[in-house]
Parts: sequence; C-alpha cells; structure tokens
Amino acid sequence: MPLVTLMDLIRRTTPPRFPPLVLWLTAVTAIAFGQAPRPPVDITGWEDVRWGTAKPIALKTLRPLGAHECNRAKMSCTEAAGVDTLIIDRYIARYIFTGVEFRVSLVFPKNGLSKATMTAEDKRGAFEKALSALTTRYGKPGLQSEYDGDTEQTYTTWVWVKAHGKLLLEADESTGVFMITYEGL
Repeated sequence: MPLVTLMDLIRRTTPPRFPPLVLWLTAVTAIAFGQAPRPPVDITGWEDVRWGTAKPIALKTLRPLGAHECNRAKMSCTEAAGVDTLIIDRYIARYIFTGVEFRVSLVFPKNGLSKATMTAEDKRGAFEKALSALTTRYGKPGLQSEYDGDTEQTYTTWVWVKAHGKLLLEADESTGVFMITYEGL
C-alpha cells in the first residue's frame, strides 16, 4: 500500500486556485444568467401621476402627452356630473402604449386622481399586445367572466390587484373596442 502524505491529502481535497479575473468573470456570468425575473410592479397611479394628485399638477405633468380639460360642451364626457376630468385624445396627442393609440380619460374627484381609463380599437392584434405588455409588467392576471343571457355573450375581464391600485382589461367584441382601467385603492 502506497504511503500517502499529508500534503497529498491536502492537494486532493483542496480545489485549484483560480486567478481573480476568472473568479470575477464567473460571478458576473452567474449574476447575468442566473438572475430571477423582476417582480411585478405596483399600481401607484397612471404614468407619472400618483393616486391622489391634484388636477392642476396632473395637467402640468401630462401636458406633453396632450392632456386637456374635459369640455362637456364640445365633447361627450361620460364621467359623472361634478367630477373633474382630464382627457388625452388620440387625435390631439398620441399616447402610445405597445404601438396602440388610446383615448385616455383621467378622473379627479375631490381627493385627486382616482381613475384612468384608456380606450382603443382592437386593430392589428392591439388587445393581445396590451394583454402581453400588462402581464409582463404586472404579473399574471386574475379572470372574471360574466354571461349575459339576453345577448348570449360572455364578458371576460382580466384583473390585476396590487397594494395601491387595481387594473382591469376588458374587450367588447361587438364594437371592436377594448378598455384598460387603472383605479387607486
């Protein structure tokens, strides 16, 4: 039986030494490829406007997107009477989200921004693009379905609920329009 020295045992059980550059490259590679996907983000408002922001501040912030006051005499504003609304109209300024043009309505009751509704036509797969972008950003949605026996249609709503807000994605197949609604909690 061969004689094994202590040095032989140490050489067999000790990993070889690597130069610092190799260790650094190994660490960078592990971080780059082994990194977990980013967690879904919270819904704290719409664009750069947080829930509860006063209408004048939101108007100033969103002016580059073409935001303007809702003029009930010149256009139809579907919001309840007495609620201040800002509009970003696709014909005036284009708010682009996944390459889709939306008309945006922001609702400001007494306590500031509480809701933002984006409406678009479902052209060239716009609904699927929006669903994909929202799922990537906010995570997997919940689903709510309702059946209307009178029209024999099923309405499905994709729902994301986060700590500070809720997001709904709905489509109306009869009109070819879909809507994304952001709401503060």
